[in-house]
Amino acid sequence: MTQLTGARGEQEKVITAADIEHQIGGITGETSDAARQVTQPALVAGTIIAVSFVVCIFVIGKRLGKKQRTIVEVVRI
Repeated sequence: MTQLTGARGEQEKVITAADIEHQIGGITGETSDAARQVTQPALVAGTIIAVSFVVCIFVIGKRLGKKQRTIVEVVRI
């Protein structure tokens, strides 16, 4: 363990491996398990909402297409 003094030399603090891991995790964007547990359900809910929106738009478009399509009769003489 390395003991470092503050900028003013007021107090000494022992830097542990956990302190270093915590600081590096904050810099690299790694999150704790609690944050991951919250993110996962939000991601699933967002995906379900997006898929249902696309399906609804598809069904509405298909229905409107049936109402507005032109029927062409071909008669052979």
